[in-house]
Amino acid sequence: MPETTNLKYPVVVPGAGPVPALGMIIGEAPGRTEIEKGIPFCGRSGALLDEILQHVGSSRSEVYITNIFKGDVGSGNRNPTEDELADHWELLGVEVSKVNPKAILLLGRIAGAAFFTPFGRMGDRVGRWGLVGDRPTMVGYHPAYVLRGGYPRNYWERDIRRFVEFIRD
Repeated sequence: MPETTNLKYPVVVPGAGPVPALGMIIGEAPGRTEIEKGIPFCGRSGALLDEILQHVGSSRSEVYITNIFKGDVGSGNRNPTEDELADHWELLGVEVSKVNPKAILLLGRIAGAAFFTPFGRMGDRVGRWGLVGDRPTMVGYHPAYVLRGGYPRNYWERDIRRFVEFIRD
């Protein structure tokens, strides 16, 4: 992990997983449970992500999991501001370089739009591959959205399966 002393918004939840890793999953920002435990995707969303990874024959031991913004967004699980995202952008670049994943999965609109501009509608991006630099990158719905019933679980599982199959191929 690089020095974080120059950040305006300190790192509260660093990325976690093997370095290097076959795949990298990038979310938006940590929620309350993640901030309390200091682990990315360890709340309800993380439990669903773990369950689906296991269901498709994978686990956290195969992927590095992080967020674009690694700080505390405060109460209400609000989206990080552009200033907060920009403050941690370089740190994310260092993580990607060190992890050196074969492919990246971006979970949620904030993560997707940070890498793909113009982004357009989320529904038009989900499950589609693009390139970020030279890395194949897919956008998927955030597990919190799936938990709220915004996207059918079986479709989300299909997207995760495609990601896992790709990094193993």
